[in-house]
Amino acid sequence: MTWVITFHRHRYSQRAVLYDEFLQLKSIEHLRAWDAQGVDFVVIDSETGEDVKQILLADGPTPARS
Repeated sequence: MTWVITFHRHRYSQRAVLYDEFLQLKSIEHLRAWDAQGVDFVVIDSETGEDVKQILLADGPTPARS
C-alpha cells in the first residue's frame, strides 16, 4: 500500500499542512521516520499535483503546521 500525503499551502501565509487520506496531520519528522523505515508514500502538492516528497525530505526548514 502506498500512502498518499497531501501538502497544502495556505494562500495568505507561509504555513503549510501535511495530511493523509484520513485527514490526520503529519509532520516532516514523521515522514522522515517513515522514509527511514522504508514505508512507501508520496507527498502530493495540492496546487500542482506534483510529488514533492524529495523536496520536503531534503534537509532544510520545516513547513509550519497550523
